[in-house]
Amino acid sequence: MDGTVSKLTQNNTISRISEDQLYKLGDRKYMVIGNNIVNQTGALSTQNYLLILLDKAGNTYLLNNELNSKTINPMVIRTQTFEFDVANEKLIYQGNEIDLKKIIGSTNNYVEPEEETEQNTVLGQGGTGTTIIQNNNNNQTNIENNNQNNNYQNNQNINISNSDNNGEEKTELSRSVALKGTSVGSNYIDVEYLITDPENKYQTVYLLVDGGEISKNIALDKDQTSYRITNLVPNREYKITLAVKQIDEDGQAQETIEDVVIARTVKLESSMTITKITGNTISFHMKIDRNQNMDEAELVLYLDGEEKERIAVNVEQAMSSSGWNGSMSYSYGTDIVLRVENAKSNGNEIVFDLQAKAKNY
Repeated sequence: MDGTVSKLTQNNTISRISEDQLYKLGDRKYMVIGNNIVNQTGALSTQNYLLILLDKAGNTYLLNNELNSKTINPMVIRTQTFEFDVANEKLIYQGNEIDLKKIIGSTNNYVEPEEETEQNTVLGQGGTGTTIIQNNNNNQTNIENNNQNNNYQNNQNINISNSDNNGEEKTELSRSVALKGTSVGSNYIDVEYLITDPENKYQTVYLLVDGGEISKNIALDKDQTSYRITNLVPNREYKITLAVKQIDEDGQAQETIEDVVIARTVKLESSMTITKITGNTISFHMKIDRNQNMDEAELVLYLDGEEKERIAVNVEQAMSSSGWNGSMSYSYGTDIVLRVENAKSNGNEIVFDLQAKAKNY
């Protein structure tokens, strides 16, 4: 609050949520802390913390333990100490306006719309002459030719608008792409998007998904508004980039990144333990998180690196509150590994890493 800026490079814990604070977490990402957090109309009212995410057009996503919403209207967030003009990324504190775009930069392209004003100018009224009425809203000029006797039957109306030499109006229809939001599961991320391309000038609109060893390039259907990215790893952070490829006036393909979001898949609490080893049997207990999107899987027994037996997982029992107790045939081996393989959802293989190890001497 004294105007200084501190750059935090490690993980931090916010311990005083009663004190009004503002954090810039990254490009177009902010965190507001305070006892009472409202907007300028009073429609928003929450407390403790509010995560604010902007897309490049200035649309605002509001997230905390009470809210999960989006607004396309410019918004001012208020605490008892300061105001935050979200779309313009400006902090108003003690009468001072601070441009937060200058801190680590910003890819925000929001521009405040110009106020429309209507001005009419009337020249040469009455008698012989020309009456010109100019309206600045539609850039249209009407010219009326009047004779001395005010004979309006011979009046001529001429409408002049932006056109080419052939008189054909050339108005470029607006087009845009926007990332509306994401929702996550343990092994998938649902991406909501909006593509407006009335003249079909976008050659391709696509998602780039990057997370560890997984890298995908997914072309989106312009007529749809959502896509599910599947076969992901639980509790992993993924960078999702929305990009377009379009043909410019010279016929060259140009690629542009429109938005970037970071999403983390849900962490699952699945477990498996080897509970008992006898002369010819290995007993185990398996519990699979109920949020796991799985229909079938196999449990494989390896002894000293060699596959010995393979059985179907009782998924329903494993997802129950008590879990699944089972056993497999055992012949002598020192290194024992039980591993879940071929896990599937709706017939499609999914990533599911669950295993138990033991040594038998």
